[in-house]
Amino acid sequence: STDVAQYYGDYAPKDNPTAALMNKKVISRDLTVESRNTLLQYNGIPLIGSYQHDAEGVVAEDQQLLIEDGVLLQMLSDRQPAENAPYSNGHRRLALNRYKLATCLAPGVVQLKSKTKSSYKQLKKKLISMAKAEDYDYCYIITKIIGDDLQYASGMDKYITSNGYLHPLYCCRIKVKTGEEELVRMVKMPAPRLKSFKHIVSVSSEQQVYNTLINNRYSRFYPAYDFQLYGAPCSFILPKAFLFEEMEIDNDPDVTLQKEPFRPNPLKD
Repeated sequence: STDVAQYYGDYAPKDNPTAALMNKKVISRDLTVESRNTLLQYNGIPLIGSYQHDAEGVVAEDQQLLIEDGVLLQMLSDRQPAENAPYSNGHRRLALNRYKLATCLAPGVVQLKSKTKSSYKQLKKKLISMAKAEDYDYCYIITKIIGDDLQYASGMDKYITSNGYLHPLYCCRIKVKTGEEELVRMVKMPAPRLKSFKHIVSVSSEQQVYNTLINNRYSRFYPAYDFQLYGAPCSFILPKAFLFEEMEIDNDPDVTLQKEPFRPNPLKD
């Protein structure tokens, strides 16, 4: 029946467009991405994505190079063979799904490193210098993006809100001439893609841990109404700041502003 075919279709091999990029440059030559699944903590922070064996009993390797000097070397794989992954490298993960355990193809602990490192102060100075060279009046620093938008951008592309835009929670605008900073509201930015990381000017020398639950692109995980924890536990060790060569910042016209009260608050005075 159609229902049976659709159900078993979830387990059929999927075409992966990333496979065509094997042994090719996919990000900046300064960047390297490693899988470090057995690492238990980083700088004293526990890594929830750490594991010793995956859901299929494959022993996790201490260190695997996924991208070296910007070139894609291997992808995450399980026991289901694929053209560019004939054997498992231990990434069939246990995940939460509606009060029960499920499995999906997902990372465990991933670390991004860079050859070019700078302090936050140096990155900010370089940012203003680049804006001056382009005759811009302003440049921007994004310090926080809404969590749901990050989850959507990590793999579920069709769910990115507002036609592919993310919504920064904190956005600092810097006047190029004076260096004066001010917080701005009602802005949106395009979701960074893989090719966005081809033109990274520099990253910060300080790294931080980001623990989260993520969904595989082809997995069917649904949150229950009273249980919002779903997905595979993953940990990312990333530079605290990235300096992109170019990133658009636009006004967000969809924001609804709260009207002023009809009568002022009598307790305010």
